[in-house]
Amino acid sequence: MLLDEFHERHLQTDLAITLLARLRRGPRPDLRLGVMSATLDASRWPPSWKPTSSAARGGPFPVEVRHRPGPTTGPGAAGGRGRDGLYREGQKGHTLVFLPGARKIRQGLSACAPAAARHGLQLLPLHGSLSFQAQQEAVAPSASPR
Repeated sequence: MLLDEFHERHLQTDLAITLLARLRRGPRPDLRLGVMSATLDASRWPPSWKPTSSAARGGPFPVEVRHRPGPTTGPGAAGGRGRDGLYREGQKGHTLVFLPGARKIRQGLSACAPAAARHGLQLLPLHGSLSFQAQQEAVAPSASPR
């Protein structure tokens, strides 16, 4: 069993861990459990789980961070204005935005929708509550924006 994005702890993941632990102590002692996270601190796991960790290395991608100060008029509004500004300055290519949780992702999508429409961009959410099909669409290759 493999659980991804485990740092996003919530009731469902805690329940899954509890049920899987029961299975391991009972009818499925052979069950192996793996959790994946880019930010999980393995030292905080209970010693009874005997955690081991390994790192998966990938190739680096160039990242440019720009801060656009200014007041927001609502949740995520500054993100939408910032992305719109990047395109007015000639930005091309894909943009990946990390937000803390499904609610903030929905707010960010709403805030960025007007700028996306102006520039012909596609906005796709990605989080664990989405259907498998929606998650596949979000990670599928896409045409580069103009």
